[in-house]
Amino acid sequence: MSVKLQFLEKLQTRQSASAASVSKIQADIADFRLRMTQLQEQMDAWLVGTGLNVETLNTPVTDLLVEGEHLILPPSFCVSTTGL
Repeated sequence: MSVKLQFLEKLQTRQSASAASVSKIQADIADFRLRMTQLQEQMDAWLVGTGLNVETLNTPVTDLLVEGEHLILPPSFCVSTTGL
């Protein structure tokens, strides 16, 4: 096998591994977003009748693991008072 063919095979293998890695990262982010949404719903339920509520803040983040990917993470939480 020529050096050129070996190089091209290695390059293709790395590109395939990189695509799989990006897919895994995106799946992890989706799972994280879901869990954060569930946490917010649970916190809202805990705070019913207290005069406190959960506000959401969107946080944009540049993901250095996925080239050029800009993400909006699930909402951050801030507990505030209403009418106290």
